[in-house]
Amino acid sequence: MYGRRALFIASLAVSLVGAVWCALSSTFVMLIVARTLLSIGQGGLAPLCFSTLGDMFEPAQRSRWVGL
Repeated sequence: MYGRRALFIASLAVSLVGAVWCALSSTFVMLIVARTLLSIGQGGLAPLCFSTLGDMFEPAQRSRWVGL
Protein backbone atom coordinates (compact mmCIF):
# COMPACT_ATOMS: atom_id res chain seq x y z
CA MET A 1 0.00 0.00 0.00
CA TYR A 2 2.76 2.47 0.95
CA GLY A 3 5.67 0.84 -0.83
CA ARG A 4 8.80 -0.70 0.55
CA ARG A 5 10.99 2.35 0.09
CA ALA A 6 8.88 4.64 2.26
CA LEU A 7 8.53 2.03 5.02
CA PHE A 8 12.24 1.24 4.85
CA ILE A 9 13.19 4.91 5.24
CA ALA A 10 10.68 5.37 8.07
CA SER A 11 12.00 2.30 9.92
CA LEU A 12 15.56 3.49 9.38
CA ALA A 13 14.68 6.93 10.76
CA VAL A 14 12.96 5.46 13.84
CA SER A 15 15.95 3.20 14.43
CA LEU A 16 18.38 6.10 14.06
CA VAL A 17 16.43 8.31 16.46
CA GLY A 18 16.31 5.46 18.97
CA ALA A 19 20.07 4.87 18.68
CA VAL A 20 20.90 8.54 19.18
CA TRP A 21 18.49 8.75 22.08
CA CYS A 22 20.13 5.67 23.65
CA ALA A 23 23.51 7.34 23.43
CA LEU A 24 22.24 10.57 24.97
CA SER A 25 20.07 9.06 27.71
CA SER A 26 20.88 10.21 31.21
CA THR A 27 18.55 8.01 33.24
CA PHE A 28 17.78 4.33 33.14
CA VAL A 29 14.11 4.93 32.34
CA MET A 30 15.06 7.10 29.37
CA LEU A 31 17.39 4.33 28.19
CA ILE A 32 14.59 1.76 28.36
CA VAL A 33 12.25 3.99 26.34
CA ALA A 34 14.97 4.74 23.78
CA ARG A 35 15.87 1.06 23.48
CA THR A 36 12.21 0.25 22.89
CA LEU A 37 12.08 2.82 20.10
CA LEU A 38 15.28 1.40 18.64
CA SER A 39 13.85 -2.12 18.71
CA ILE A 40 10.66 -1.02 16.96
CA GLY A 41 12.72 0.53 14.18
CA GLN A 42 14.92 -2.52 13.82
CA GLY A 43 11.89 -4.79 13.89
CA GLY A 44 10.67 -3.05 10.76
CA LEU A 45 14.06 -3.13 9.06
CA ALA A 46 14.65 -6.88 9.23
CA PRO A 47 11.63 -8.10 7.22
CA LEU A 48 11.97 -5.25 4.74
CA CYS A 49 15.58 -6.20 4.06
CA PHE A 50 14.61 -9.81 3.41
CA SER A 51 11.75 -8.86 1.12
CA THR A 52 14.02 -6.48 -0.82
CA LEU A 53 16.59 -9.25 -1.26
CA GLY A 54 13.79 -11.53 -2.42
CA ASP A 55 12.92 -9.08 -5.16
CA MET A 56 16.50 -8.48 -6.24
CA PHE A 57 17.85 -12.03 -6.57
CA GLU A 58 16.82 -15.42 -7.94
CA PRO A 59 15.98 -18.11 -5.37
CA ALA A 60 19.31 -19.87 -5.97
CA GLN A 61 21.33 -16.72 -5.20
CA ARG A 62 19.01 -15.38 -2.52
CA SER A 63 20.29 -17.70 0.20
CA ARG A 64 23.87 -16.57 -0.42
CA TRP A 65 22.98 -12.89 -0.03
CA VAL A 66 20.76 -13.47 3.00
CA GLY A 67 23.64 -15.33 4.63
CA LEU A 68 25.94 -12.39 4.14
